[in-house]
Amino acid sequence: MPKYTVIAPVGDHLDALYVGVRDFPTENVILLAPTERLQEAQKAKTTLATFHITCQIVEIKGHPWEGIFAGIAQVAERHHGKPLLVNTATGDRSTACAATSAAFVNGLQAISVEGTQSMPLPVLKFSY
Repeated sequence: MPKYTVIAPVGDHLDALYVGVRDFPTENVILLAPTERLQEAQKAKTTLATFHITCQIVEIKGHPWEGIFAGIAQVAERHHGKPLLVNTATGDRSTACAATSAAFVNGLQAISVEGTQSMPLPVLKFSY
């Protein structure tokens, strides 16, 4: 089974990150964090280190939608051909929607989390 690089926005539901990590073998996490949430991202990075999961924090500046889209596109390009997983449930309402849309546009596997259960979302690839 492949080990994933998980991409997740930092927002109101960061605990959903750990549900996804539990259900999908993870070797690396990339957190997309707005400036005002960098401290929360750093706490998550510290927690992930206890499970020997590396973590990179990417600061999102400007409009969150644009930052999430750009961040996910850049990660997808940089990690082309490697198993990527977008955890859409970790952000707030807006960034969760942006992460879902960005996963679809880039043809990436995505999950959502409801309570303690992760749910895979369909992989869609749009060509524009």
